[in-house]
Amino acid sequence: MGLGGKVFRCHSGAEANDGLYKRVRKFGAPTGRFGIITFTNSFHGRTLGGISATGQEKVKIDFAPLVGGFTHVPFNDLEALEAAITPTTAAILLEPIQGEGGINPATPEFLKGVRALCDRHHLLLLFDEVQCGLGRTGDWCAWRSLVPDGVEPDAVSWAKGIANGYPLGAFWVGTRDAGVAADGKDRGQLCDLLSPGSHGTTYGGSPLCSTVGLTVLLTIEREGLLRNAREMGAYLKKSLEEWNLPSIRLVKGLGLMIGIELNELAPVAGAPATPAIRMTDELMREGLLVIPSGERTLRLLPPLTITKSEADEALKIIRQVLSVSV
Repeated sequence: MGLGGKVFRCHSGAEANDGLYKRVRKFGAPTGRFGIITFTNSFHGRTLGGISATGQEKVKIDFAPLVGGFTHVPFNDLEALEAAITPTTAAILLEPIQGEGGINPATPEFLKGVRALCDRHHLLLLFDEVQCGLGRTGDWCAWRSLVPDGVEPDAVSWAKGIANGYPLGAFWVGTRDAGVAADGKDRGQLCDLLSPGSHGTTYGGSPLCSTVGLTVLLTIEREGLLRNAREMGAYLKKSLEEWNLPSIRLVKGLGLMIGIELNELAPVAGAPATPAIRMTDELMREGLLVIPSGERTLRLLPPLTITKSEADEALKIIRQVLSVSV
């Protein structure tokens, strides 16, 4: 980003996203705007605000009434997005690469179009990079793996890889003009809207978690792990694609955030209903740790330090399991 602004440190990605929602409410308050548009198959955490923002009905069951103001539209659909903007809309929130929803990257054209819509309608553009950011795609910022220049958000949330497993989340807010208050006074920059006392966290930003986070980021830089993520991710993806296995419909993602979308699998008595869970169980029984993403996608999120020999070991297990699954 390199454009100034401020960072607030907290404990988790869900908490970081909650900070973004509050920023949106503050931003839109003078004009009565509060709505946030998110996308189908998105995931933004498991707080009440997070499940309200998430575009997956399964996370909302039995938690009504939800937090109001969230609207969900199809991902990578600019026409549907523009049609959903109303006089009460204040922001658009998206994952540059959807993680829980199937490893779905935004197209470069979509990201550019969303930025243009935000500029045209005076909306905030928010990126949730909790899963896809800080090196996972081979760049510090996942959206820059998709659009190297020409798109900059107004705020970003991070967590997960930010401290290599230690509880730490953060959100950055830029220096955009925040407009005027109801009394006509200039409200200054967007990053200053949450004044002391309007937002906080008990242990976030402690010297310990801050030191851990800084050490992780310095290690990624010093050991060339961004480059390793790009190279090993490309190697894994190319290998998976070249197999042309009947069980694999599509390989997608960037860097070390790879999704293996599966074709319909032959039913097996007593096996889990969804292909993703069934194959996750099979792969874990063979010693490879993966997780499902949606009903049909296996999610590969290896450490940024993965070596070629480790990648080859994982590929051997994946090929062995997926070759006998149809």
